Amino acid sequence: MLSALRAGELDPTDKNLWLSAHDLATREPLWAIDLLRACFVDSPSALITGLDGKVSNLALHDYSATELIRETSRLEPLAFAETVVPYLVAVMQVTSEERHSEDLSYDRHFSLRLPSSAGIDDVDEALYNGAASALTKVASSAPEAIMPILRTLAANEHDSAQALLFRAFIASPAHFSDWAAELILEGGSRLRSGYLSDSYWLSREVVEAIAPLVADEDHIRLEDELRDLRNPYERFQWFGYTAFKFLSALDYRRLSALGKRRLAEHHRKFGLEAPPPPTGIISYTVGSPIGDSAAAMMSDKHWLRAMAKYDNDRDLGTSVGGAHELSQVLKNRTTENPQRFASLAIQMTPTINAAYPSSILWGFGEATIPPNAQPAVFDAIRHIMSLGLTECDRWLGWSVRRVLDEAPLDVVDLIRKRAQYAPDPEDDTPVVTGQNKKPRGRDLRQIGINTARGSLAQELGDLLVHDVHGERTALIKPYMLHLASDPALSVRSCVAHTIAACLRHARPTAYQAFERLIAADDTILAADLVGNLMMYIGNVDPKRIDPVIDRMLKSTDGEVRQAGGSMAAFAALQWERPQLMQRALAGDNATRAGAALVCSSRLDRAADSELVLATLSQLMHDDADDVRKEVGALAGHLRGQALRPFHGFLSDLIASPTYAHATPQLLIALQEAPDEVDDLVDLAAHRFLDVYGSDVADIRTGAAGDAHYIADLVVRGLAQAPDKKRISALLDILDRLVELGVYGVDQAIEHAERR
Repeated sequence: MLSALRAGELDPTDKNLWLSAHDLATREPLWAIDLLRACFVDSPSALITGLDGKVSNLALHDYSATELIRETSRLEPLAFAETVVPYLVAVMQVTSEERHSEDLSYDRHFSLRLPSSAGIDDVDEALYNGAASALTKVASSAPEAIMPILRTLAANEHDSAQALLFRAFIASPAHFSDWAAELILEGGSRLRSGYLSDSYWLSREVVEAIAPLVADEDHIRLEDELRDLRNPYERFQWFGYTAFKFLSALDYRRLSALGKRRLAEHHRKFGLEAPPPPTGIISYTVGSPIGDSAAAMMSDKHWLRAMAKYDNDRDLGTSVGGAHELSQVLKNRTTENPQRFASLAIQMTPTINAAYPSSILWGFGEATIPPNAQPAVFDAIRHIMSLGLTECDRWLGWSVRRVLDEAPLDVVDLIRKRAQYAPDPEDDTPVVTGQNKKPRGRDLRQIGINTARGSLAQELGDLLVHDVHGERTALIKPYMLHLASDPALSVRSCVAHTIAACLRHARPTAYQAFERLIAADDTILAADLVGNLMMYIGNVDPKRIDPVIDRMLKSTDGEVRQAGGSMAAFAALQWERPQLMQRALAGDNATRAGAALVCSSRLDRAADSELVLATLSQLMHDDADDVRKEVGALAGHLRGQALRPFHGFLSDLIASPTYAHATPQLLIALQEAPDEVDDLVDLAAHRFLDVYGSDVADIRTGAAGDAHYIADLVVRGLAQAPDKKRISALLDILDRLVELGVYGVDQAIEHAERR
């Protein structure tokens, strides 16, 4: 087995390997170390990194592996350290990040450390913490045995290596005090060794461990080095905390008068005898300063007092919040009783924290508003928006989503005004991910509805959809070009919904707004709502969309070309423009994938059924796997339908390279088909076994998960088979499945026998 690992014939990250070796450490710990060496030191993939810059073998997250590592480091610490530490140093080197000024280098595996290693199932952390534990154990019992390892760590430029060295110093200060003092007195990066939550703490522990043991002259030098230590990141009330951290670690009896006076000053300033040790990651729920039960009994006067008292968000480090958390309670109460809290909203003034009126608008949007409460709710909406709190813009449109038919014209116009002039967003920065990158077309709507103008445009479109007689459209019509000219593409994508809703009562204006809308970066053409708008326009006047499709197919943006392929295919199938399908098929992979997506989704409902079948028959043999993947999605659109009309087409699909992408949806469609499909079952089952072979019996593969559909299909096919030849072919499949030990075959046979 070790030879196979060293030759690369066994995968070191195979969880079955670690499961089978689970007890090896307790029975033969030195053998376990041999296994670790073969997997992580001698393996051909020992230091190969992935796209994330980390060593791929160390990405394993497995309880059996980490337990073996922990137990081995405990039972054979010296052998473990001699084997693992050099490998860890090599990992630090290949995953090293850029070094800044005098700092030690950081690596992508071990630099973000926590004080506690409890509950760790990641192999990289288990190896590192196992090495630290092994070094501390040997350091306290046989320190000379690890001196070569410690010298290597001391000379290394990585902070993770220094942390291992300092852990050994702390475990045996009597043996290492002189060497440790020498390194600490170097200052600089020697003082910056610790954890994610305190980058100095290990260095402080070294100072605290050696302080009672070093000579007087060394203690004086340490005090001089540490007494006035400055951390450039300390601000305001925390200024001087790093010096306090180290000064409090020295031997108080040997401090100078200045040192004692300075330490006393730190005691008074920070209110601590000594800094507390760092913690790991702490999670807690930040609750409202007023709970639900108390809020249920509050009057308007109580609410107004509470909102005045909790006017700011909480201070970090407490588990009780402020305005934001209390506003969530207010939102929930508004949802339960919108009329009661509409009266509270009327009493709000411009000085109130915007979180509170925003939460009432949010609550209106979640509530069921009875007819008798609607006038009060609309009055509350008007009053809130009169306060001039632009933070409320985000929830204005949301507030009417449950009363789209009843919203009065002045409220519709209020939403229109804020959709034009709300200051949010400033640009297209994704507000959800926080990534300041050019957004993709498919992301624009998601970005837009999480901004004020985008969400308002979306709700304005919904209001126009519910415009039965055209009064709302007439009100919005003069402002459509302005709305379509929004500087943010994400907002424009939402305005597409508004324009689409105007087609019913103001089609010419909607056409003009559409032209203005797409007079922007090509990315807008890949937005879903813009694509929908193009279809709505093209269904009546396809000539208006022809030049847009041409622009999309010629775009330098691959996503836009894919959307262009989809639009060209739609036009060919629905608007009698077969030449556009030929253009899409003559395009690149992106364009063909777009065409495949539309053809797959319209297989059973295209106006030109011959064209859609011919196109899919060509694309199922496409050289690009991305294109074949889109074709394979067609099977999901055939579920529950009669399949005999598609017999020849599906036979070709089963024989094509696309078949792998069509399972398991094709198998489910065959299973649910209301007509006789025994011949297709025969083809699909044989092809499945030819494609996946022995993988169908390996529960780690997706093929094994799909194989039970094959067993059920074969049993169904046997019931429909018209002749002995077909029955024999289907029984052969069952024999192969049984022979391979495919999960679920026995149950399928037993179920058939019972029937």
